[in-house]
Amino acid sequence: MAQAQQANGVSVDEIRRLYNRATEHSLYFDEDNQNSRNLEAFLMLATLLEGVLTSFGMALLEKRDDLSALRGKRKNRYGIDNAINDIYLLGKISTDEFGDLEKFKDDRNRCIHEIFNKKSDEEVEKYTNDLFKKHKTIFESMTKKFEKELQRSTKK
Repeated sequence: MAQAQQANGVSVDEIRRLYNRATEHSLYFDEDNQNSRNLEAFLMLATLLEGVLTSFGMALLEKRDDLSALRGKRKNRYGIDNAINDIYLLGKISTDEFGDLEKFKDDRNRCIHEIFNKKSDEEVEKYTNDLFKKHKTIFESMTKKFEKELQRSTKK
């Protein structure tokens, strides 16, 4: 596919490019300085997943005239929690996927609020690497669903 569709200015190709960059960060290790970039990889993944979910949710709401009041409410302030709920309630994800996204959201919040409790850079890097590996599958799944929804929208 030459250029994936867009919704709300979001290009699936750009999402994939940035995801590949996050993956490269997760694999990086500087032998000389014993540094890795797992924290950066996880933060990029978290940012991208939130962007995919909010774009996906808003694209779904845009198609529903019967939800115009909700769409109006969400237009200016639409975060990951509302997006996960909307996508689930509109039947676009399974109960298992909903649970996985809730776990991701909890891990992301825990990471952000507890990162300063880690004793060393190594502990931070291991923790965030584990989170990246744990949640990359749900990111890939949601990106595919978002892309399919965009393809359906452009066919109509």
